[in-house]
Amino acid sequence: MRVSVYVALTNVAPFFRIAIFYAGAMHTLALIAFLVLLAPAASAETIDGSASVIDGDTIEIHGERIRITDLDAPELNQTCLLRDAGTEWPCGKVAASMLSEWITRYPVTCETRGTDNAGRWLARCNVYTIDVATWIGGNGWGVPNQDCRCEAVRAWVAFARAKGMGIWTSDFVMPWVWRTTQ
Repeated sequence: MRVSVYVALTNVAPFFRIAIFYAGAMHTLALIAFLVLLAPAASAETIDGSASVIDGDTIEIHGERIRITDLDAPELNQTCLLRDAGTEWPCGKVAASMLSEWITRYPVTCETRGTDNAGRWLARCNVYTIDVATWIGGNGWGVPNQDCRCEAVRAWVAFARAKGMGIWTSDFVMPWVWRTTQ
């Protein structure tokens, strides 16, 4: 229809042709904007309740597996090597145990941000007002994800590292590297 209207108006002065085309483009943009507003937003879901710990950075609430965003903890079967004694210890199991000891006593609220390759929810989780990722990092039980823009997590991990807390008492392979070797 627009083409036929434009063709019919070819004898109209150029200024008016441009104005009519511009008005048609504006209607098209308005329609697109309206449709975008009607489209469902990427749904963020809140999952809350009592949590059980799967590993150092994965929890489960009401049967939903949730991967804590911005942080990577040692894998459950991963070991670390104490610097002082040279003794190997199960840092992955200890990291999971420490998280469990804390988190299972309180209600947890998670705001999801999609899912990962394993089908787990990716989420930022809190215990009351305490961010779980910063708690894990600040107590020395995890490292920031390689690609995160998570300055709070990075700051708390740096604190734990400086204090020699958790895994920072040891030599260890970064969790994402360790996973590729298993």
